[in-house]
Amino acid sequence: MNEGVGEAMSLALVMFFIVVISSYLAFTINYSKAFKVKSKLIDTIQKYDNDPTDTRVTNDMRTYINDVGYSASSDRMKSQCGGDGRTTGYAPGLADQGWCYQIFEEKTDGKGNTVKTKRRYVKVKTFVAVDIPVINRIFGGIPIFTVEGSTKAIYVN
Repeated sequence: MNEGVGEAMSLALVMFFIVVISSYLAFTINYSKAFKVKSKLIDTIQKYDNDPTDTRVTNDMRTYINDVGYSASSDRMKSQCGGDGRTTGYAPGLADQGWCYQIFEEKTDGKGNTVKTKRRYVKVKTFVAVDIPVINRIFGGIPIFTVEGSTKAIYVN
């Protein structure tokens, strides 16, 4: 009987480590996808004069997101982007594809003096998909992991 209990404990320990390692690999792959999408998003927005509302930006990103296989759309993600009516400062870029943006326009020179030209840059946010139905139902408070970045500032009139 002792050997049976010992074998069951060994099997449970092996299964536990398999689950932990598989979870780590899945998280790493999803984080990598979110980081790639963030980098491409910044490059694409800069390509079109720091204007994330340009239809060319959304078309390019929709194509890229589908090619990479990135998806982080969820109700929890929408709450981070202001899609649920909350004011977060972010606007959903492609709300169905898991990224949002915030436009910053500065009309001062850093010393508080108003200037004619304004500096514009865009801050973007992508999300790491942690969507495991059974786990999400049991632990509803799993934090949303984000990957954030910003474009280089350009000067506009």
